[in-house]
Amino acid sequence: MKLKEKDFAVNQMGRVTIIPEESDDLWILYNIINSGDYVMADTSRKVHHQLNDSKNTTASHVRLSVHLKVTCRDFDKDSSTLRI
Repeated sequence: MKLKEKDFAVNQMGRVTIIPEESDDLWILYNIINSGDYVMADTSRKVHHQLNDSKNTTASHVRLSVHLKVTCRDFDKDSSTLRI
C-alpha cells in the first residue's frame, strides 16, 4: 500500500490518500473504513454519443471523481473486492 498524503492527529478526524497495490491492501482498508467515513475515488467511464442521424455513435472516455459517505462495506475474499 502506498501512502501518498496524510493529515490527521491521534484520536482526531483527518484525511489520508492511499493507493492499494496488492489484494491484501483492500482487506486492510476494509478493516479501517467505518460507517460514516467519506471515501473519494477517481474513475473513468466510456460514454456513447448519438449523432444526428441516430444510426452513428461516437464514444469518449469521461473522468470523474466519486465522493461517497460510507453506509456499509463488504469484502469479497474470493475476488479480493472491496464494496462501499
